[in-house]
This record gives sequence, C-alpha cells and structure tokens, in this order.
Amino acid sequence: AMALEAIGTLAVPLAPAMAVQVPAALLCGVALGFNQPLSMAIVADHAPAGQRSSALAMRLAGNRVSLVASPLLLGLVFAQQSKNAEARAEFEKSLRLAPDFLPAAQALVNLDLVEKQYGAAVQRVHQMMAKNPNQAGLQLLLGKTLAAQGATNQAEAAFAKAITLQPDSQAGYLMQAQLY
Repeated sequence: AMALEAIGTLAVPLAPAMAVQVPAALLCGVALGFNQPLSMAIVADHAPAGQRSSALAMRLAGNRVSLVASPLLLGLVFAQQSKNAEARAEFEKSLRLAPDFLPAAQALVNLDLVEKQYGAAVQRVHQMMAKNPNQAGLQLLLGKTLAAQGATNQAEAAFAKAITLQPDSQAGYLMQAQLY
C-alpha cells in the first residue's frame, strides 16, 4: 500500500496529461486509505492476546499525535521561511484538532509577537487560560507576551504564578531572571 501511495504521489505532479494524473491521484487515495486499517490489523495480529486492546490504543494514540503534530511541524517550516500566513493557517489547524495543544498555541503567540500583534497574543493566551487557569505553561506564555509589550510587572506576576504552579520547573525562574 505504501509503495502504491509513493507511486501515485510521484506520478500526479510528474504526469504530463490529465489522463494520467487522475488515475494516479485515485491510486494514491486508495493506497492512503489502506495504511491505517492495514497497520491496525498488523498490530492486532502481532500483539499478545491479553494485550491487543492496549496495543491498538497505543497505535491510535500515535496516529492522533501525528495528526496534530504534522500541521505544527509544517507551520514551523513555513514560519522559518517567513511565510507567516501559511504558518498561521497550519498552527490554527493543529489547534482545531487539539484545542489545548500548548506547542501550537505557543507557535501562534510567537507569530503574533513577531508581527507585533500584542493584543491578539494576550487575547489568545487568556482564552486558553479560561479553560486551564492553573497550567504553568500558559502562565509562562502570558509572561512572555507581557514582557514583549514591556509590561514588566505583569510579566513578573505571571512568571511567579507559573513558579508557584510548577516549582520544580526551571523555565519560570529563567524567564523571570531575563526580565532583569
């Protein structure tokens, strides 16, 4: 199935005529549709009888992680190339798939800060904090956003709250130290 997918994927852009591109795209789609059920069947066949459900759950969890992480990684590539609109679209896609995915939120806030859209950055963090008020990572993100605006006292308070929520993490201490 993966070989058919590779052939179809290569044939679509390289084919000179629509008569070749359409069957190649169809082949690619069919091959893509086989991969997940095929891998699930392989996992079920190779897992010990008492551990099949755990093995299948791990396989599905891995699939979910890749679905959420793929747009994030593509967005990071776009951001590195200064294609901010494309990067923003990919980060937002990642957040639509997993609304509490902190790395995607961080990437969007970083993009807001690069574009000097401080209000949008703070609003985005506050929206996420409304759902998860005691998440240290969001407090750090808020502090970073406030520090970028020059609101040192508010940033310091956010870093202090992050330290209170997660005292064993060095990130809050380091970010607070960078204020001075």
